[in-house]
Amino acid sequence: MKDVVKSRNGGDISVKNNGKLIILFCFLILFIIFCAITGCSRQDQDATDSASMKACSVDDAIAASDINRIMDTISVVSSYKRRMGSQGEKDTYNYLKKLLESYGYSTTTQIYPYDLQKELPRNYRDAKDTSFWYVDVSDAKKDGESQNLIAIKKPSKANVGNIVVVSAHYDDTGYGAVIDNATGVSVLMEVARLTANLDLNTEIRFILVSGEEFGLNGSRYYVSKLNEQDKQHILANINLDYVGEKGDNNLILATIDGKENAASDLFREFSQKKEVSIIRGPLSDYISFARAGIPSVSLGQLPTPIKMENIYSVDIDREKAVVEIEKSRLDEGRLKTSVGMVIKALSRDTGI
Repeated sequence: MKDVVKSRNGGDISVKNNGKLIILFCFLILFIIFCAITGCSRQDQDATDSASMKACSVDDAIAASDINRIMDTISVVSSYKRRMGSQGEKDTYNYLKKLLESYGYSTTTQIYPYDLQKELPRNYRDAKDTSFWYVDVSDAKKDGESQNLIAIKKPSKANVGNIVVVSAHYDDTGYGAVIDNATGVSVLMEVARLTANLDLNTEIRFILVSGEEFGLNGSRYYVSKLNEQDKQHILANINLDYVGEKGDNNLILATIDGKENAASDLFREFSQKKEVSIIRGPLSDYISFARAGIPSVSLGQLPTPIKMENIYSVDIDREKAVVEIEKSRLDEGRLKTSVGMVIKALSRDTGI
């Protein structure tokens, strides 16, 4: 039955019955609620996918670690042959630069010259050997230029200028290495993403260096150009190299002398639980910081040689096989564990 109402001129106007009006009204309310919920969900998802993601605590940040992002970064970085000065190295640099900027960071580039004939001193741990710091190259001897990529997370509160440097090298020997060191790069990038808006009281410098495979060129250059004030305010260097591999080669904290220092102390809760051990580690970029008197560690694993049958007629086939083997040996659990360790270490020193 229809309701009938009179118009102003006296005519009859038919309208929807009351039941249909109620149903229509309910649908309208439900539609508004649905839009609001999906809109918030979309916003939440966008916030999670962007650098604007705001973690409430260190535990929240660690819980938000995304293994798919980590593996994607490894896949992209290892798709390039990253020998120092090569186009692949520069393509990797451009990829990482854009990724950091998508997380909300401003980036700077430090370009340095290199001379392939200038080898790293064999006694590179010897503080008395000043040749370690001979990093400037004349135009006549310069073989090319490479670059370090730097992103800085400013402290949330005023501090006395304290700094923690997180570093990883993105170059390789020229075959598209996965574990050495696309893994360390991916851990650094995930830490940078998750801490972008975390309330920390100390400046964090994320430094992606090149030239590690050819004598620590990038890190030696970076450290050699630090002023004395910066050196005094850098509390620690956390380097990431060769991490996330399956096997019995457990996580280590490499130091220049195998002894504890202020950097390894940031990981104390993990070393006390025997989740990581402190050793006199192999060559990596933490050496450059340690040589300058900056407490340094390198979180990673001892390299495991890959045994291969001599069945490859050309080097490129062998390189492809090595890359596939390295990919098959990735340990997702260790990669995520490493991310959590670094975030925890940063928060331990800086507060939250």
